[in-house]
Amino acid sequence: MYNMKKFVIIIFILSPLLTLSGKDAKDEFIAGKTEFVDKSGLEMNSNTKYKDAEKILTELIKLYQDLIFKVESTNDPLMISIAMNEFSSSLNNLIPEMKRINNKYPELKNFNTSPPDELRNQSDMLEALEPRLKEAFFKIKILSDDKNIKKAMDDLHEILLKMGNSN
Repeated sequence: MYNMKKFVIIIFILSPLLTLSGKDAKDEFIAGKTEFVDKSGLEMNSNTKYKDAEKILTELIKLYQDLIFKVESTNDPLMISIAMNEFSSSLNNLIPEMKRINNKYPELKNFNTSPPDELRNQSDMLEALEPRLKEAFFKIKILSDDKNIKKAMDDLHEILLKMGNSN
C-alpha cells in the first residue's frame, strides 16, 4: 500500500488545553491525536480508491477479533452463544454496506486471491486471523449440543446465507 519507512511522518499535535477542568488526575483525557502524512503533507490514504472498502474490512476484522477473544476466553456455552449472537447481529448490520461495496468494486470478487495493494493490510490481517477463527468455530462445534449454541449457530447460518446472496 505504501512504504512506511520512506514517507511516513508521525505528527503528534498536543492540545493547547491540557487541564483536566475539575476531573480527577486519574480520569482519562485526550491530549492530542496522531496523524499519518506523506512527504507532501497529505494525510495517508485520504485519496485511496478503496477507502470505503477498507473501512468495511476493518469493521469485519474487528468483529472477527471480538468473536475470537470471547470464544477463547470462556467454556461457558451461554457466554459463547451470546458472543455468537452479537457477532451475527453486527455482521447482519454490515450486509447492506458489503453489498454496496461489491457492486461498486466488482474486481473485489477476487479479493481472497489477489487483493488490491490498497487493501493488502486488511487481507493480511484476515489471513492471520483465519487459524484462530477456525479454532473458535471448532470449539463452538464441540459445544453444539447446547441449545443456546445450536440456536446461535442456526441464526449465524441464516446471516451467512444472506451474506452469500449479497455477493
